[in-house]
Amino acid sequence: MRGGGSGARGVLLAAGFHHSDGVLDAGDALMVHGDSARRRAVLKDGRVGVGGLGALFLVYAPAAAALAALAEVSPIRAALFLVAGEISSRSAMLLMMAFGSPAETTSSSVPFVEHLAGPRRPLALALALLAPLPFILPAGATGVLAILSVLLTAVFGLHVSGRAFGGISGDSIGATGELTRTVLLIVLSATA
Repeated sequence: MRGGGSGARGVLLAAGFHHSDGVLDAGDALMVHGDSARRRAVLKDGRVGVGGLGALFLVYAPAAAALAALAEVSPIRAALFLVAGEISSRSAMLLMMAFGSPAETTSSSVPFVEHLAGPRRPLALALALLAPLPFILPAGATGVLAILSVLLTAVFGLHVSGRAFGGISGDSIGATGELTRTVLLIVLSATA
């Protein structure tokens, strides 16, 4: 597990744990009973609860285990798939901004959503689905399932964000990106 743990730690350090905050906040907010306004308030508070800690574990432990399994088979492929995971993470975030609606007018997602509206949406979709391909091609047929997992995880993020928060936010986008990396690595490691 050391190889997977080291790779996951390296990615988190390079990204500055920026989207880990979204995982923590979304995990806490999803545990709240109440309406979307109450959940959005929890997204913004500075406290960390058991929902956030649980979400961190559920997102990062499987990613580290999948990466370790990949590294045992081929360290080079594991590195390629880790890059694919990072690109796919950003792809899912791009899809959420292209097809989501901000939960609040003050959301950090507003300028991105506005920029990606209209005729830019098909380009965003194409970019999101094609960008990880060069790094996933070594997976062969599993690569198709891996790309599909990116799209499905983004759709899942949009659905949960809409129902729980009334739309997307920076935290829900970041959490979906982190979850996407995990799902992609699990899919790729399942056939390694």
